[in-house]
Amino acid sequence: MSKESESFYHFQLHDFAQDENSPFLNTSYQNGLDSKNQDSSSEDLVEYVPESLQYEPDESQVYHHHNLQRRFEEEGVFWTFGRKRALKRWILTFVIGVLTGVVGYLATLLSQTMCDLKFSITNSMISYEKKHEVPYGTGLVVFVAFNLLFASIAWYMVEIEGMAGGSGIPEIKV
Repeated sequence: MSKESESFYHFQLHDFAQDENSPFLNTSYQNGLDSKNQDSSSEDLVEYVPESLQYEPDESQVYHHHNLQRRFEEEGVFWTFGRKRALKRWILTFVIGVLTGVVGYLATLLSQTMCDLKFSITNSMISYEKKHEVPYGTGLVVFVAFNLLFASIAWYMVEIEGMAGGSGIPEIKV
């Protein structure tokens, strides 16, 4: 970047920042006082607060000046702010995908383990029934008790978060 364009740009930005009519530096709206009638004690309490946040960032003159300054500073550089941000977003997307896969795998593993536990205990109770070591129907009672336990866990999860009550198919289709 040439010295002339750098000084020209900083001159423009400096003039913009010092403009008394700039809505971005006008702080009289935040405390309901006219800026001409403020006493010296209230000036200490006034901080920089934009007059309005009812615009998109790309409509802001400050944002445009910031991007212009960044463009001049990054001229000829490969790892610009935009490329770094894009790389960070792709890395974050990858990490979220991996973590989602790990959580899905753990949920499947836990579900299989609980199901295997339920059937192994129920089958052992049935084998004890055949040997007349426990009364008949004990296997059925254990099976129903496990199912009630699993249904109670599912009910509690839906009570905590209502979105857990759906089948999940509409979320997958989107």
